[in-house]
Amino acid sequence: MIILVDYDNLPRIDRQRGPSHFVPRLLDKIGPARLTTPRARVKLYGGWFDRNQLSNRALNLSATTRASFPTAITVTDGTSSVTPLVRVDMGFSLEIDPMLRLENTFRRRGMPTGLQCSPPPVPNCANHMNCPIRHLHALVTSEQCSDSRCQVGLGDVLSRHEQKLVDTMLVADIIQLAMIRTREFAVVSSDADVWPGIKTAIVLGSRVIHIHTIPGRTTPQGYAAGIGSNYSQLNLF
Repeated sequence: MIILVDYDNLPRIDRQRGPSHFVPRLLDKIGPARLTTPRARVKLYGGWFDRNQLSNRALNLSATTRASFPTAITVTDGTSSVTPLVRVDMGFSLEIDPMLRLENTFRRRGMPTGLQCSPPPVPNCANHMNCPIRHLHALVTSEQCSDSRCQVGLGDVLSRHEQKLVDTMLVADIIQLAMIRTREFAVVSSDADVWPGIKTAIVLGSRVIHIHTIPGRTTPQGYAAGIGSNYSQLNLF
């Protein structure tokens, strides 16, 4: 069994506790009846590379993964049980070309576009005359420090992080697994962007177990209509 995990789609508490916590939960959800091979592989997708270097988060997660896996995990449903040897991989590369690392997947961007700030006085402010929001409003509006001697711009103090390639890597691997006739695998994500890959894999003949990470989430009926028995969905909760 191969389990493809959109890591940032996992709940924060599961990411904080690490793979030793959430991997057994994933296997329990899949159940012993479907874990029919002696080995299971979990692949984690995320923005692991800051330019060509592993991000701090990727370094910590990689170290934790190496220390805890591979390991045997027993999965039971009360009547039957299996104990596959479980391996966890970081999604550094594509299944079709495992020797080539795809880098620059974690990027720092400048000031978010479309940022707005309400002008003072702000309703319910306790100090209209000296409200610090006045300075924030001036900074956002002019994108420059109000002190004429200062060269600091808004983009120097506000930035955002974003991941690139991650969703498309996951979808590419879903399709590749189907192309090489992988009989059944699991996809762990509630991101609708992975659905075209899931749909393609099912059409190609693979069985896909889709595990949602958001409580109560199900695949929209318009996506899943007529998909057949090769698709099943579960919820991590």
